[in-house]
Amino acid sequence: MSRTLNYVFWAFKPCVDGFRHCRKLISVDGTHLYTKYKHKMLIGVTLDANNQVLLPAFAIVDEETSDSWKWFLENLGRHVVRGENDVSLISDRHKGIVRATEDLPNFQPPYGVHRFCLRHVCSNFNAKFKDVHL
Repeated sequence: MSRTLNYVFWAFKPCVDGFRHCRKLISVDGTHLYTKYKHKMLIGVTLDANNQVLLPAFAIVDEETSDSWKWFLENLGRHVVRGENDVSLISDRHKGIVRATEDLPNFQPPYGVHRFCLRHVCSNFNAKFKDVHL
């Protein structure tokens, strides 16, 4: 009998410990892996007081779905955020992320908030309207 992993999550302990000293802000995004496996990598990123990037969480998933984002954000909350309050989650408007955060208390008031990345909002606006005057 063979078993297959659908998702893999990891967080390096020095980065998890370092999160305690960073801004209470995590930006998440996904990217394609261009290998023979065609999976997606989900990443959580934060900044320290010197604007240095800290990468506390990673995952490999088959697709960016509501289920995979919920699983990633649950693990992010359990292993990185670990009960911290007032954590802001920043993301693009991916439907899977939006649905996943609706079910997770770590990123809902009064514990935290979910907001959209302004760069993605501007990019989507410009792509849709294609008018320099707007």
